[in-house]
Amino acid sequence: AWVEGRIHDPEKGPVPGAQVYVVDFRGGSPVVGFAVSDAEGRYRIRSLKSGPVQLFMVQAEGYGTYPEDFMGVLQRGSSDLVLRPGRNEKDVALGAGGIVRGVVLEQGTENPVEGVRISLASAAAFFGGQRTGTTDAQGKFEIGSVPLGGAVLIASKDGWVQPGLTPQ
Repeated sequence: AWVEGRIHDPEKGPVPGAQVYVVDFRGGSPVVGFAVSDAEGRYRIRSLKSGPVQLFMVQAEGYGTYPEDFMGVLQRGSSDLVLRPGRNEKDVALGAGGIVRGVVLEQGTENPVEGVRISLASAAAFFGGQRTGTTDAQGKFEIGSVPLGGAVLIASKDGWVQPGLTPQ
């Protein structure tokens, strides 16, 4: 079986460079199919096993992740894609995703901390979908294109320790 389709934005414009994953966890070790969409947003993944797909995920810089309920799909263990022998078509519209904004202050003070790298760790990060930002002179940061759902924020800067984390 194979799957092909087009990745587009909400206005039906192409999304080039989108990463498309098809993951099958059946039978022990996972089998991962992968493609990157071309300039027209088209992709094709060959040599897949017919049957239900546990995870079908698409992500691209500047967009939210498909499916929006990524954690729910992982918890359920199945996506909405069932592959039949031969050609299968799956077009995907990527939305804007969420935005995480915040301010980093030195503990016990109101002093902003500049140059802190903020990483958003989520299940999508295992597929190269980690989102990051850096604080400005006022300690402010903004991370866009964040997949909806739960995640952990990690703040790091040389010479500093994030409260609640044990340094290694």
